[in-house]
Amino acid sequence: MQTSDAGLKVERIAVEEQANDCVDHVEYRPGGDQHDDSQDKHLPVVFAPRFAEKLAVEFVEAMRGRIVLAARPGRAPPVAQVGLKASVDLRETASSGASEGRLRFHDQKIGSRKDATAGDKRKEEPAVAIICGRRGRAQLLGVKIAAAQIACVPGQVETNLRKIGEFAGRAKAAGAELVVFPEMADTGYVMPIIRASAMSWKEGTVPALQEIAQRLSLAIICGVSERVDAAIYNSQVFVDAKGQIAGRYRKTHLFCAGAVDEKECFSPGDELSTIASDGFRLGLSICYDLRFPELYRQLAAEEKANVLVVSSAWPFPRLEHLRILTLARAIENQSYLVLANRVGTDDRLTFCGGSVIIDPDGAILAAASSEGEELVIAELSHERLRSVRERMAVFAHRRSNLYRKRADTD
Repeated sequence: MQTSDAGLKVERIAVEEQANDCVDHVEYRPGGDQHDDSQDKHLPVVFAPRFAEKLAVEFVEAMRGRIVLAARPGRAPPVAQVGLKASVDLRETASSGASEGRLRFHDQKIGSRKDATAGDKRKEEPAVAIICGRRGRAQLLGVKIAAAQIACVPGQVETNLRKIGEFAGRAKAAGAELVVFPEMADTGYVMPIIRASAMSWKEGTVPALQEIAQRLSLAIICGVSERVDAAIYNSQVFVDAKGQIAGRYRKTHLFCAGAVDEKECFSPGDELSTIASDGFRLGLSICYDLRFPELYRQLAAEEKANVLVVSSAWPFPRLEHLRILTLARAIENQSYLVLANRVGTDDRLTFCGGSVIIDPDGAILAAASSEGEELVIAELSHERLRSVRERMAVFAHRRSNLYRKRADTD
């Protein structure tokens, strides 16, 4: 960590991965327009994958002055505006011919981003990559995530994919950068039909999801079937905004109660899955997993997930169970929770909807009804996550040695 003469404590500066070829280093200039070059600070640059074309800059203390992104010769860096008005200019560095993008912080709120290159007119787009709070704290602006509550037609994969594409388009139009779909959204939730319809991820559903994601520049998490040789898995696929498979999860807790026995159709997964995404870490899970708090504690405490993503086909009459369990998983792990549940009826099961996005303190940010297809959208905030976890340091108060000791004696 470096500290400037102006008292700025900087943990890191994160730049989207695709900026690797243009950003050389980052400087903090505490004096603003009247800066003293002798006080310039070169700060560490951390390259991390990000959605869309955002530039993320994270701070932990008050900041006033300039951030200069110095490009390599012949290239100009992408520059992201801050929530409190920032003006951007470019200048040629006489010694190297490189361009610099400068962010000057003012007091008026705006909502746009400028991607500027030397000699080109400035181009404005409706996005904000970072915000600077009234007290001078700069943080990543929240990321919009959508949960699609849909009905599916059992066995009609093409029909279901058209609906997934439609809801993905609606999510993109609403400003979402990631949309989550329910469990078994490709085949529907009828065991004999899944056995007949499940396919390899090299054909059918997953390539279609990749095409949708790439076309819309939208990340997708979707519950899908996965056939591997003689085994079938109840899986989630994470497709990034470039259309690449960035992660997968195979349901670890198979539901066996009443008329449904998933073990007749599926093999259980044996690994947890987390994915770094847009400054957050997503922990994947499916439906019945919600009844196993150990899984979510492992995701949050050991795998460092802070957004718990659930694809579900949760039926009536257990709607209240679903509401309570999702709230509990979010609150106890001080994490966002995004649930995409089914509606409609497959065979003898009628699904109870209630898709929801919950914040780390248990507040309902967006929720769907128990009937009907809906798209719920909410903004996830790094600042909110930090605030909740600082106010009550649950993870620091854990006594993991005690829990392991008890488990070893059982």
